[in-house]
Amino acid sequence: MSLSNFTEKTNPRKEGRPLDDFPVRMGRVTKDKEGNPVLINPQGKAYAINEKIVRVWELLNGKNRPEDVISGLSSTYSLDQMRENEVQAEIFQMIKKLKSVNLAS
Repeated sequence: MSLSNFTEKTNPRKEGRPLDDFPVRMGRVTKDKEGNPVLINPQGKAYAINEKIVRVWELLNGKNRPEDVISGLSSTYSLDQMRENEVQAEIFQMIKKLKSVNLAS
């Protein structure tokens, strides 16, 4: 399963996403034979991903809220305010997906 293409358009605040949620990454990151990043959950299932998802996963340290993750990505990728607003739903969806495959709690 690839985590690189989940871009479902949703409004996380309308979904009732709590602002006090502090996700924690689980599993580990490694590289495949071609050098591409792979996340492996605690059950040993591997997921082909991209560097952006690695960065999101790395920011899930139990101290960052989803909004902090978005801010961290904004500084890493030099997103302007307009672009930051565009990716907010995507980041919330990534975190939700990571949780669904036991790569975050």
